Amino acid sequence: MREEIMRPSEIRFCQDCISPRPTFTEGDHVNSVANELCTGRLDEDDFTTLEVFLNKRNGQYYTRNNQMLYVFRVAEYRECLDEIRVNVDKERESDRRKFTTKNDGITVDVQGAKVLDHFKFESESMRKKIMRPSEIRFCQDTISSTLTEGDHVNSVANELCTGHLDEDDFTTMEVFLNEDDGYYYTRNDRMLYVFRVAGYRDYLDEIHVNVDKERDSDRRKFTTKNDGITIDVRSGARVLDHFDFERWDH
Repeated sequence: MREEIMRPSEIRFCQDCISPRPTFTEGDHVNSVANELCTGRLDEDDFTTLEVFLNKRNGQYYTRNNQMLYVFRVAEYRECLDEIRVNVDKERESDRRKFTTKNDGITVDVQGAKVLDHFKFESESMRKKIMRPSEIRFCQDTISSTLTEGDHVNSVANELCTGHLDEDDFTTMEVFLNEDDGYYYTRNDRMLYVFRVAGYRDYLDEIHVNVDKERDSDRRKFTTKNDGITIDVRSGARVLDHFDFERWDH
């Protein structure tokens, strides 16, 4: 396992429903534990480190403790918690057998109890956010090989990786949250491809983005055939590596 810092909202639930009595405390109700975390009676150090794994089929992180994630999600929703420490492990056969989620793990129900708000779909118009390029998905299945200025996308990606360009040489990318699946998508697939290549090569960690509400015009642009995980370059151009599932195994 390796330790990482993640936002609870970056992690998904494996199951569709959780018991109201968590296994990680002395029988307290999950909603009570969430409230205590939000009021400061508890903090992150009072919990064991959450274990997560990367699902290679969709590129999303999932938790091995749905109750604990629910508590952290509630606290994040209320802006009482920003990030948590997690241990990232390889996906196991036992993880796959636990999947009962009916909405890709975006939210979870609590058996016989009120479900506290724990995920925000609505986005404020054009709020600023820092994200990893790999957290953002493509809308289309292919892109033109050249940018608006006529430069080849692969050349621009290489210049970004060699330091001849940096993030400040690009306009801030616009993204939106798709309410159907909970993923962020770009409005500029070519720019995301460039950033993804640089991220894959470890030359770029995070980028600044503007998050906007999803529009009808965004929905009409969807042509991706793999949920926006990767994209092809038209005109027979070579597609540079821009998303690596295998790296998360190490």
